[in-house]
Amino acid sequence: MHYFRGALNLLLQSGTPIPGSSENDDQNGYSVAASANHFAVGSPGEAIGAAEFSGVVNVFSSHEMADGLPKLSANLYQDAANVADIAEANDTFGKAVAVAPYRPAGASAAQADSLVVVGVPGEDTSAVDSGMVQRFHVTAPATFTELPPISGTPADGNYLGEDVAVVNTSPAAEGSNTTMFLAAGAPGADVGEALDTGQVRVYPALVNPVGAPVLIDRRTGSLSGEPRAQELIGTSLTAGAKQLWIGTPYGAAEVHGFTWSGLASGGAAPANTWKPGDGGIPAGAAAFGAAIG
Repeated sequence: MHYFRGALNLLLQSGTPIPGSSENDDQNGYSVAASANHFAVGSPGEAIGAAEFSGVVNVFSSHEMADGLPKLSANLYQDAANVADIAEANDTFGKAVAVAPYRPAGASAAQADSLVVVGVPGEDTSAVDSGMVQRFHVTAPATFTELPPISGTPADGNYLGEDVAVVNTSPAAEGSNTTMFLAAGAPGADVGEALDTGQVRVYPALVNPVGAPVLIDRRTGSLSGEPRAQELIGTSLTAGAKQLWIGTPYGAAEVHGFTWSGLASGGAAPANTWKPGDGGIPAGAAAFGAAIG
């Protein structure tokens, strides 16, 4: 992958400065996310020991350099010290990553930390491929601590963490569960008799202990319409300062916007919906919403 800043154009690859040597299927840069303070690079195909496709996420400073390259702030993988769980084949730790600026309670306004959210959709919890989301507070001095992982209600093939998003709606203030939120897709979740219809789960980003999420799926009070088999809701989502956007490309071919204020109050209905043929969007667009940025 390439790092661009001003006139800089730097190639980032295994060994310079991504730790480790190049191997088949590392998938460096499969997922990338950034805040003003840090950027994260997911390598979900990285083998940890003999565990192929276990996965790694490397976090770098967005502005500090070391030897002419972005400074490494955290090398995150299961089996590492102070990281939950053990590395297993096909966990795909880092298949999705998200980063938001984070000022801990009591920290100065100049403290340039981040909250890094990592999707681990292939994680086996009490169910096979149920998935998991892991959260890390990464500091400016290049240390990290982990918050409790999120596994929700495990079920075979949920793939929780296939996509993730995180937001700080008030980045100049101390971070709290009223200003920071995360969303995680579980595209393999079943709704009623509809297999793999999918859903998105929304949590306060710093919650500890982890409670029940706001669920977004096809039902009264959330997304309109009946649950559709293999719609895979949760494969496409992103966070803005005021809204969470979710694409449903494999069903109704729409993009839905949910206000963070509405989600914080427990609401699961979209405030806005965009679809082909409306508002100047070309009609007949295939897989509309498959990617949102």
